[in-house]
Amino acid sequence: MWLFPGVAVFLLVTASMCACSGVAAGESISEPALRQELLDLARTDQAIRASKPIDISALRKVDTENTERLKSIVERVGWPGPSVVGVDGAEAAWLLVQHATGDPTFQRKALTMIEPLVQRGEMSVKLYAYLYDRTHFPQRYGTQGSCTGTGIWSPRAIEDPINVDERRALAKIEPVKLADYIALASEKSCRK
Repeated sequence: MWLFPGVAVFLLVTASMCACSGVAAGESISEPALRQELLDLARTDQAIRASKPIDISALRKVDTENTERLKSIVERVGWPGPSVVGVDGAEAAWLLVQHATGDPTFQRKALTMIEPLVQRGEMSVKLYAYLYDRTHFPQRYGTQGSCTGTGIWSPRAIEDPINVDERRALAKIEPVKLADYIALASEKSCRK
């Protein structure tokens, strides 16, 4: 299915990552208007995904529009990291690129732009891990999969599956154990 498998689990994850309100005390950003625009785009992204039933054509339209806008932002300022748009603005940009599934080339470009920010501790390794898994086959952290039956979520192929829990722990992905993540995704995303 075109829609992200496991939307309910994903919404739980992103809600905790994008729940920041405002710029942290002492945080200086160079593009406050851009920050607000990214937060507004992310709210639209989440609203369409929270609607029941989800209107797939409206979802595709929102994702396409958000992708095009994010691409133009990246062209102008580079990746909008925390020093540019604040932590919450950077997380909003990540959410938009995570949902840019119609443009996998752009998603991979964004991943390479985010990686140095992660290495410097400016962005969450968890965000990097989710985008990595979205853009790589096999995936590394076991975050991507689909419902394979009622109440059954299965991850896509995983590189070096024996060590996946260790990688998940290093990336601070909750739950750390893939088996627990599968159980949660099965319960939240694959109900009839």
